[in-house]
Order: sequence, then C-alpha cells, then structure tokens
Amino acid sequence: MPFDISNCKLDLKDQRFLEVEWKNDNGQILRQKLDLDRVLGVTNNEFKWGGSDLSKSARNFSVSGTTLRCEMDGTDGAQVEQEVDLAARIQCDETGTLEVFDTWVLVIDGSPLHRQEYEEQSYSSYSTWSTQAEWSSSYYLTSNLPQDQLKLENSLLIAEYKMPDEPPITSRLELNDHVGVMGHNLVWGRSGFFSVCKNVTLDGHTLKAEFRHSGTNDVPASSSLDLARYIQVYDGRLELKVTESSDELSRIFSEVPWMRFRVVTVPLDASVMVQRPSFKAAFSSLASRTSKHVEVEMKHTLAAEDSESIIQDIQTSTKEEVKKEMTSFVERQVGEVQKKIDTAFAEAKQTIVTEYRETLETAMEEITTRCIGSFKSRMTNHLVSNTVKKVSDAAIGKFQERVEILIENEVISADLRRAQTEAAFLEFMETKN
Repeated sequence: MPFDISNCKLDLKDQRFLEVEWKNDNGQILRQKLDLDRVLGVTNNEFKWGGSDLSKSARNFSVSGTTLRCEMDGTDGAQVEQEVDLAARIQCDETGTLEVFDTWVLVIDGSPLHRQEYEEQSYSSYSTWSTQAEWSSSYYLTSNLPQDQLKLENSLLIAEYKMPDEPPITSRLELNDHVGVMGHNLVWGRSGFFSVCKNVTLDGHTLKAEFRHSGTNDVPASSSLDLARYIQVYDGRLELKVTESSDELSRIFSEVPWMRFRVVTVPLDASVMVQRPSFKAAFSSLASRTSKHVEVEMKHTLAAEDSESIIQDIQTSTKEEVKKEMTSFVERQVGEVQKKIDTAFAEAKQTIVTEYRETLETAMEEITTRCIGSFKSRMTNHLVSNTVKKVSDAAIGKFQERVEILIENEVISADLRRAQTEAAFLEFMETKN
C-alpha cells in the first residue's frame, strides 16, 4: 500500500535516512528506515529516481507529508529549491517492508578488480527494499567497516556494525574454518591455522601470525593475510566473498567482472565459454606461471630428498617397464581429472579433457623415446607420487591467491593443476638424467 499521510509519519535523520512510522491494522506502531542515497540522485538540478549519493549534491533537506524538499545549485550558481513526492515511487507492504517500484536501480559491482563498475537494471514489477539493498552488500570490508570496529578473539573475527540511530549489530566469523598454513604462509581456502600458529593478531584488516617450521635451527617464521580480499559486510554481517564454485562454468564466468562484457549476452552454455579468448588467455597465463614455479620447486625438493639416490633408483628400470608404469600413471591421473571436471566444468569437460590427454600423451612418448636404454630398474609409483605431492602442495599454496584474484570462484581446481604438475615431473626427471 502507498503511503497514507493520515496513517504515516515521515521524518529525516542525518540528512539522508528517511524514517517512516505508521500503525498497522492491529494498532501496532511500526518503524522503517530508508537510505535516500541509495534510491535518489541528482541530474541537471533535478531529482533522479534510481540515482545515488543524493546528499552529496543537495542540502537543507526537509519533509512535509510525503514531499521531500531540498536545495540544489542552479546553473547560475544560485540556490534552487526542488521537491519530489516520495509516495510516487516508494510504498510499504503489510509487513512494513519498504518497496521501490517502477524505477531503475543502481547495482554496484563488488569485485576486487573493478571497484567502480556498475550496471543499471530495469524492474518491470515491484522490487522490495530488502532485494534492492543487496547491491549495497557488495561494498568492501575496508570501505564500510572501520578498522576500530573489528577485533579478534583467538581465531574468531568479531565485527560491531552500527547504523545511525540503531543498536549495534555484532557479527562473528570463525577464521579457523577458512584459513590454513601452506608452505609457511597463511592461505585462504584451507583450515586449521590456529592450531599451528602462535601470536595471532589483527592489524587493521590484516591477519598476522607466527609459527615454527621444521628445521635444524627451528627458526620462527611469520606470515600475514589481507582479510579484506575475502570478507565483506552484508547489512552489518560478516560474509565471505568467495563461495563454493558453481557446477556451470558459464555461471562462474558471468560473475567475473573483467570478463563480464564478453559473457553477459551468452546463454548458459559452458561449451561456448571454454572457447572464449578471455578464458584461454587466463588459463594459459596461469598455467605458464605455475609451470615455471613448479620447476623451481622441484629442484629444491629433489635436492632435499637426495636427488642422486632417486635418479639412480629410477635408472635401473627397463624400457618396457618404464613405458608400462608411465602409461598406467598417466591414464590414472587423466581419469581422476575427468571425474573432477565432470563436477566442476559440466559441458566443457570433454574439451578440456581432450586437451590434457593430448598434452600428457605427447609428453609420455617424448620421455619414452629419450629414455630408451637409460633406465635399468622398475620405476616406483610410490616414490614418484610422494615427491610430486610435496611439489604440488607447494605450488598449490603459492598460486592459490593468484587463482582467487584471477577467477574468484577458483575455476581451475587444485586437482587439475596437480595432474599437470605430475606430467611435468616425469619430463623433469629425464632431464636430470
């Protein structure tokens, strides 16, 4: 029902918050607040529904009945008084929820990469205020929650959020469920960091911790993690930016702002998305950087594991045994990758599996050809797998944050990168020979 002057009382708080008070059919007094900066703006010295930041362009607000009045700067610099009937675009339902209807709504993009991007959406039917408020929930932890309102109790992050003339809202988030330790660094997406760390503190929006890594000198190490990249505030509540990945690849990419212009008009068809240049460029760039890092990590790992002993053990196998083991190893890994892709990439799975199968088979043939006559004993899968696992874990930890920045919902899974790493390891072992 629209505002009824005889039944509703309108008041203005802090020059931007509209407070509405009315009685329901039971005689109960209800109150609701509306941030005018979210629904009204100024264009050419006139009110614009669907705009924003009204308070930055106007001053001296007043409300009479359902009419909002304020002063704006005219074209000649003089003050011009303008008014707008709030009942023309705002109404309230029986539950007291405010509704904005027949207007444009500004949708703010909460991406870490494009903070100022926006798009406009037209609502042909009523849009409840609770739905419209969702765009404001995309604001960053750094921009709408001051640092002094955050505190840490053990591994529990606590935020106290306060709107004008309202009691504070306390929200809690268990960081131990989302933060872990990988390669002597705090990483998002793991768990259990609190059990292996000490002196855990919060500096602004940055989580800091100390821990001891294994070694002869037991040297203490420290690491930090910027929580503002992973956590945001939804109407005063702490929420995660990155959630579980969707099964539909195109839906994931539709949420990536820097690719949105390429995919926003494309149907939900993952087989189309995988052919997009933006997908291929992102995937290729990540794979290239991962490959270079893994090569360095493998050198260090082999040195620590007595590389000479490992190489001598592998060189004792024969050509047939090597080829058999490598074939089994590759086929098993491709099968595991395909299972993951079945879940994560839906219709795009066959395209990606084909590309990886060709890559792995080519690498296998090249290694087999170059290794003829140089291997004398059976290659042990257990030995290779353990070494590769250490290397892969380090690579995954190192590149997890890059993946989250590049594609927030982690399009490329850790298991798919591990299969790629294991194939590269076989070639590297032959190179060491």
